[in-house]
Amino acid sequence: MKDKRKERKERIKEIEARMEHMKNYREPPYQLNLKAITWAALQKLMAVDEKFIGTENYMGLVYFHNYGYRHILRDDPSIAQRRRIHMELLKRGLKVDEMSKEHNEVIAKYMTGTISSIGGTPWTREEILNYDLSQGHKLV
Repeated sequence: MKDKRKERKERIKEIEARMEHMKNYREPPYQLNLKAITWAALQKLMAVDEKFIGTENYMGLVYFHNYGYRHILRDDPSIAQRRRIHMELLKRGLKVDEMSKEHNEVIAKYMTGTISSIGGTPWTREEILNYDLSQGHKLV
């Protein structure tokens, strides 16, 4: 009986040590293949992610951006790019659903070279930096 208690205590210590080690990870040590889950499961994840907008827990599944950025941020970024943009905006103290030159700079940092689903050509840094803040369209 004592041996089992001792083993259990050692096992708990091992688990606690692993959990402590995992606190240092910036990203989880696993990946989720969204193509391998059901539509119902994806909808639940998206509902949770919607509540995470504006926090460090945001996963990048749902749109967080201002409507004016719809042509750049709706279909073109990957989930990882969307999350990086969101996190960088938070880090700079910006509201994630607003528009500004600083927002353009963050978006340009992560979206330059990404193929536009509208035009079929890569977004250039200049296009993103010169994005019209009043109309939400590229400047001509």
